[in-house]
Amino acid sequence: MGDVYDVVPGLLTISAPVQAVAPPDLASQSGLNIPDATGQSDGQSSTLNITDSASAPAPTAAQIQTLWSPVAQAAQEGKWKAWAVVMDALTGEVLLDADGTGVHVPASTAKILTATTILTHIDANTRLRTETFLTDTTLHLWGEGDLLLSSDEGDPTVIDGHAGLADLARQTADGLKERGVTSVTLNWNNDIFDGPARLSAWTTQEVASYEGQVGAFAIDRGAYGYARFDPTFDPGRDVATTFAEHLRDEGITVELGSDGDSTPPPTVSSSDTASSGTTTADAPAQASKSDELAVVYSATLGQQIRTMLHDSDNTLADQLCRIAARRAGYDASYTGSTQMVSDTIATMGIDTTGLSLEDCSGLSSNDRLTGHILVDTLHASMTSENSQVRDVIRFLPWGGLEGTVRARFPDTPAGGNLQAKTGSLSTVSTLAGAVSTADGRQLLFAIGHDNVPNDGAYSTRPILDDFVAGLAALRAQ
Repeated sequence: MGDVYDVVPGLLTISAPVQAVAPPDLASQSGLNIPDATGQSDGQSSTLNITDSASAPAPTAAQIQTLWSPVAQAAQEGKWKAWAVVMDALTGEVLLDADGTGVHVPASTAKILTATTILTHIDANTRLRTETFLTDTTLHLWGEGDLLLSSDEGDPTVIDGHAGLADLARQTADGLKERGVTSVTLNWNNDIFDGPARLSAWTTQEVASYEGQVGAFAIDRGAYGYARFDPTFDPGRDVATTFAEHLRDEGITVELGSDGDSTPPPTVSSSDTASSGTTTADAPAQASKSDELAVVYSATLGQQIRTMLHDSDNTLADQLCRIAARRAGYDASYTGSTQMVSDTIATMGIDTTGLSLEDCSGLSSNDRLTGHILVDTLHASMTSENSQVRDVIRFLPWGGLEGTVRARFPDTPAGGNLQAKTGSLSTVSTLAGAVSTADGRQLLFAIGHDNVPNDGAYSTRPILDDFVAGLAALRAQ
């Protein structure tokens, strides 16, 4: 069984979202005005500040060990492996180490490392261009990697569908008509990265339908069907075909050309200002300025990272990771992007012994890390000198309210308190994030189950949730 609000192989179920009062809005660490995962923004957002809990008493290791005992007992009886690390966010003291140096499958909690790495290397205000330019009567469609394109008009108030193909077609048609061109051949290039667009291990592990293809562009994350599963086989052609239809509606005769024209790979650029909504990007080398016709801009990468974490979107995780890898000087491939993650986490002073990733999404069951790597990454991000990296925990969804934890922690002290990333595979269930005790002391945690028999990891989630809810209920003795 799997919950539609997370990404886990199996039959999907929908749990009714918990109705809860939203947590208070606090100023962000970075000062970015980033909407929530639905695209709404009031100029504020929630974040954790470890100094706020300095006067609150810390729980003892003995108290947390008491909470851990039933988790360990359930694992022993169910014949799976349980592990956890709990840290005092203020002091960095480890209050629980239950196989915290053991190597485990992270599932989607690996996205915490991915988000931290991307925000280390790229300005969160960056927007991605989707652009057209003309050479003779050949129209080129070029993209920097916006997988959230709308098939119709864009909506500047949302993240998914921020830029629209109908808008790009309208602008392009105007530019063509000004040049006296009414008939074109449309070429595009979706293969802007290095290496394969999908990981072969996913097919072997029978999870390939849970992630789409990376590339220059896609409509609605390159997905079709229920709950974003069953990715399209050719998202680039889908974009080109839809764009061509809009051009025809604008009175342009279009012959669909080919994928893989001579357009060079794009480079990510930073916005001129956070509020302008524009970016500066290098035009394709063979196009002069006068040949550029039209451009639309994605939501910011900060907004997309937050969406990726809220929705546990595997495709966005690997897409944004590759964009960051190229910017950081690595190969824009699975090998290059995962090496960038490992190197970046190590640069933060974290012991990466046991860290081995095949992807940036955590979808592969060959991915490995330790509980300490997860918790140490959370702690390092909170205390980072980089204001963007300090926002990583702020980007995680609130328990009982948002994303993949909105149907979890009902009627518990963790609801509207916890911010965490979930992880789900058929034999693995994980959870990592931050929570405040009843006294207001902030704790960082990572907890998981490995090797759950009979693909039954989903059914063990309540055990993880009870432990974290117990952390939220703690009062110092």
